[in-house]
Amino acid sequence: MYRKGDSLDDFILFDRIWTRVWRQQGFELEFTRRDADCYLILSDDGEAAGTVEFKRYDPGRHPLDALAPFCGHPALAPGKAVEVDKVALLPEYRGRNLDKLISLIVHYCENRGCTHIVALMEPKLCKALRMAFRIKLERIAEPFHYKGGMVVPVVCDVSRLYSNKSAYGWLLPNPEQPVIALPAVGS
Repeated sequence: MYRKGDSLDDFILFDRIWTRVWRQQGFELEFTRRDADCYLILSDDGEAAGTVEFKRYDPGRHPLDALAPFCGHPALAPGKAVEVDKVALLPEYRGRNLDKLISLIVHYCENRGCTHIVALMEPKLCKALRMAFRIKLERIAEPFHYKGGMVVPVVCDVSRLYSNKSAYGWLLPNPEQPVIALPAVGS
């Protein structure tokens, strides 16, 4: 489904995928920070199909705050939000792997106790998340042109998704979540 980049080969593949997708869409390239968590989305046949990058978001100290009023959002407490960046699916894998990408974002946040994501999202992705996946995105400013394309500054309360998993049939099981085995009756 996905895996965290932890080798030089993974990081090379990660950069190859997102840069290809971003160039196709006309975006300027901005390379990964060292303190980011990089993930590869895997297709059903195990091939790397896409990427997502996660960066800690601390209100008032994050570069995004210079672009949109994220730091004024009341729900964005330090240590409880992450920036989602480098979202990319290769053209041949789009559509059928979007649920994996979104599930990764939800699982990442759930496993780390994060309640919200912040992002500069491409407008078509915002629409797909709202329409096909019923995900509520809070637009905190008007869309604007940034690094070669239009983006929408959004905040999403992902805790609503991981706290109500049964309402989201597309949400895949969390592979990192520990399974608690109950003792057998009478033991």
